[in-house]
Amino acid sequence: MKSYAYPTLGKLPVADVTTEAVLRVLDPIWTTKTETATRLRQRIEVVLDWAKARKLITGDNPASLKGGLGQLLPKARKFTKVKHHPAVPYMQVYAFVRALRVKGGVGPKALEFMLLTASHGRGGRAYEKR
Repeated sequence: MKSYAYPTLGKLPVADVTTEAVLRVLDPIWTTKTETATRLRQRIEVVLDWAKARKLITGDNPASLKGGLGQLLPKARKFTKVKHHPAVPYMQVYAFVRALRVKGGVGPKALEFMLLTASHGRGGRAYEKR
């Protein structure tokens, strides 16, 4: 918010934030920093939803993709390339899991759980073709 939104939106009264103003914030980074731009848009939307709940603005949220903004920005999946990590060779899985168990934190435990249960966080459809 500080780096991208504030320079454009920071001094504007919340009632003056328009779809065009939000677009000026997002457009320069939408295709180059897609994840950052997506999160930024979501945060701007939350702030504007708060302002609407406090009756500081009326009408549609200018940062909502369901409004005009969704028609002005290209879909992220059209230009974002999926980068898959290489699979661990079958014969190295045991050593990988042992190394994983040495690490602390929730992340390594969650990865081990996923490996042991063939779970991937999408409704348990690990083997469904996409």
